[in-house]
Amino acid sequence: MPSKGSEPGAGGGPGGEGRGQGGGEGGLLSFGAPGGPVVARMAMPEYPREARRLGKEGTVVLKISLDAAGGVEAIDVLQTPGYGLDDSAREAVMRSRFRPAMAGGVPVACQAILPVHFRLR
Repeated sequence: MPSKGSEPGAGGGPGGEGRGQGGGEGGLLSFGAPGGPVVARMAMPEYPREARRLGKEGTVVLKISLDAAGGVEAIDVLQTPGYGLDDSAREAVMRSRFRPAMAGGVPVACQAILPVHFRLR
């Protein structure tokens, strides 16, 4: 974990709170679940200066749309504690690398939920 005090992901890995096992069209997949997308490399978000100064912590919940190559097509913020944490989480996801979801052994586009936790140390 970085010395800046941010912790991406949840539980056993990033995106541990994904919902359902639906397909790439309309259903949300779980990161790391069978057939779901995988976080290959998660960039660490920078803790925003104001949030750190004010002692703010929290979780930013993102809905990420991935293409069939694992590239990020869109990021929607579903929940944020504010203080710039959502911008920092989005920037970290854009620097991260993902492997796509698979359906019948073929990579497919999908949407998945990814919580990014910010904790001060």
